[in-house]
Amino acid sequence: FRPVFLGTGPDGALYVADMYRATIEHPDYLPEEIRKRTDFKSGSDLGRIWRVKAERAPAPRRPLERRPGAPDPGARTTSGPGPAPAPVVAGIDFAALLTDLSATNSWRRDTAFRLIRQSGDAAAMVGPMRTGAGAARTARTASVFLHALAMFGGLDDPSLRSALNSPHPEVREAALRLGAPMLARSVETATIAASRARDEQPRVRFQAALSLGALVEVAPNLSIPALAQVAARDGRDRWFRTAVLSSVHGQERAFVAALLSQAPQPDDPILPMLSDLGGLLGRTVPEDAHAEVFAAVFSGPGTDMGRALALLGPFTDGASRSTNIAFDLVATAAGANAASKWQVLKEATLGSFDQPGAAQSQRLAAVRLSRQLDPTETEPRVLRLLRIETDPVLLDAAIRCLADPRRPERARSLLEETNWNPMPIRTRQMVIAALSERSEFHPLMLEALENQTVPLALVGPEQRTQLRRTRDGGIQQRFTKLLGSSVTGDRRKAFQDAKTALALKGDGTNGRVVFRRACTSCHRLDQEGVAVGPDLFEIRNQSKETILLHLVIPEAEIAPNFAQYACETRDGRTVSGLLVSDGASGVVLRQAQGLTATIPRADVARLEITPLSMMPQELEKTMSLQELADLLAHLKGEQ
Repeated sequence: FRPVFLGTGPDGALYVADMYRATIEHPDYLPEEIRKRTDFKSGSDLGRIWRVKAERAPAPRRPLERRPGAPDPGARTTSGPGPAPAPVVAGIDFAALLTDLSATNSWRRDTAFRLIRQSGDAAAMVGPMRTGAGAARTARTASVFLHALAMFGGLDDPSLRSALNSPHPEVREAALRLGAPMLARSVETATIAASRARDEQPRVRFQAALSLGALVEVAPNLSIPALAQVAARDGRDRWFRTAVLSSVHGQERAFVAALLSQAPQPDDPILPMLSDLGGLLGRTVPEDAHAEVFAAVFSGPGTDMGRALALLGPFTDGASRSTNIAFDLVATAAGANAASKWQVLKEATLGSFDQPGAAQSQRLAAVRLSRQLDPTETEPRVLRLLRIETDPVLLDAAIRCLADPRRPERARSLLEETNWNPMPIRTRQMVIAALSERSEFHPLMLEALENQTVPLALVGPEQRTQLRRTRDGGIQQRFTKLLGSSVTGDRRKAFQDAKTALALKGDGTNGRVVFRRACTSCHRLDQEGVAVGPDLFEIRNQSKETILLHLVIPEAEIAPNFAQYACETRDGRTVSGLLVSDGASGVVLRQAQGLTATIPRADVARLEITPLSMMPQELEKTMSLQELADLLAHLKGEQ
């Protein structure tokens, strides 16, 4: 029994199509000896259709039929060359079709819907459909009539308002979705739609956040406060944040004021929304309008500094990509009130560095905002953070605070021995990844590699490629010579050399320590590590020799969904990682330690797949043969 399709019939029974094939495996995936004895086409001309009905099924209603003399609904007439016209349906009992629109049997509903659509006389059904929608007793029936009215152009304001006030959340949700293009036609309808932002059902609020975008330009006084209410209630959920931000286009600064006017709450759900909004504003607001953002943030007699920090930190991060902001001047331009509050916020930002117990979002915003503060005050704090912090998101922000392409010399402090040596190995790898992305930092990387402050073994395959592609021809030659001499050309020989570890007795307990040091930034095993690459639980089914092969030669086998991509941006960066999404809004790449890099579509110059694995080359050189044997024992589950 190999079911390949099922559906409901007009009699309410379940019909199951059963493919009857003796062998469904592809020949390529069977051993050769079995292939010789297998008839792969056996049963290809057979099959069954099962009809499954309830033991006490009601008597089936007769299927929808044509009246005597009516044309066949499936018949087509042709009159010369060209495509055949649409089917002609006549003589249909429209009263029966209207009844079937509210049937519990999905086949009858769908068929009635189709026949009305095909009839070409749907306009005659609009009046009865409105009546049917108003009289519907169940959410399913009301939703079917609502969709029919929308498709046939019969969804008027009274019908839409009635659906928006329906006691059924499914109907309210459908009304918001289907009626979005009509909301601006009536103040009464728009007001009811805006009130759905306070609906008790989260799916209705979510749809309201999407649909209220239709009112933002024509009725911002209704839509913006309503969207702020959704953010105040559901801002912890990233999909709600995305829905809200998709609807505030063109009214971002008004939305800032509406958000900040919401009453503060414990574990404030507005903070993540402000963070997302700040990044958006930083990328989209022109430099001459930055003062307006400050005025919106610091307007009013009182300002919540936590909220201001949540917005201005990402705002700094986004704006710094393309412009050299001087926030002190911006704050002054926004007025004396904004300038004085900006000074208070700067002091709070410096204090956040020394509060490990503070919320991660607050510390992250403080690190980002520190780009705009006096480097003599912030740099020691950032460097101390890089020695003690373990959160990869916070570490990434701290590194990029110093790795500022507008002032590349500030990144030198990251590579000075007194700062570099105390950093954990993972933090060092993140520093190398950040400095390899942009040509502005390549002279510093070359200097650190040549004087051996940075070991060559820590430079991954993608970073090596980025460094070899640097824009400066002279530096490029030095990188090619330096990096070329550090890689053994024959990885197969390296594998043969590493096989010596197979003869050693491994200690799984020590191997777990090695695993934590070398592998957990990208792999999970026994709920330990970060799931970037494949989960390693199933690796215990493989031999130690096979595991060693993948460790020494990462490119020996790369699954399609773990292929590495490189994205070149228009401002000269090269960002690499596993492709999460490539859509109209931009490209999202997953990187080591679970970090994600989002590149807006307008910034993407080129996106290409690379032949390299994300696993570092020559990983075996970072451990002794005994440590390698211990790691293999741990991966195999040995104690």
